[in-house]
Amino acid sequence: MTHKTIRQQMDLYLHDELPPEQRGEFERHLHG
Repeated sequence: MTHKTIRQQMDLYLHDELPPEQRGEFERHLHG
């Protein structure tokens, strides 16, 4: 996954626009 993609997901995440399953997956990236 590219840094730009992470950045785009972060923007969506912060704006609470990610679906629950994507939020869970993204949180695993954030917390290791």
